[in-house]
Amino acid sequence: MRRAGASKMTIAKALGVSEPTLRRAYADELFSKRKGTESE
Repeated sequence: MRRAGASKMTIAKALGVSEPTLRRAYADELFSKRKGTESE
């Protein structure tokens, strides 16, 4: 079965990015998007 974030994880592993780092970056991305939506 495929997971929604499977491709992202595969790319991250290929780049040698650790999972915690990726999750943190993803959380920051969501946070900034949410912030931008609120200020508009």
